[in-house]
Amino acid sequence: VICDLFLPDMDGVSVFQECQKLKRFKRQNSVPPFILLTSSTNPQDLQKAEAAGFTATFSKPFNPTEMGEILN
Repeated sequence: VICDLFLPDMDGVSVFQECQKLKRFKRQNSVPPFILLTSSTNPQDLQKAEAAGFTATFSKPFNPTEMGEILN
């Protein structure tokens, strides 16, 4: 899942945390890989995402080759 940090109704970290609460993911004890995409350069935003457990975090503009390597 590629998710932006800044969304209209909730931030990307909240989306990730809500997915972690879904019954099917709790049964599997894992969520699909989540990649955070953000235009933020605020270190606190990036630290919050890392602490939440995203697979990877990319700042915009991002390097598509690097993202491809993470996805593989």
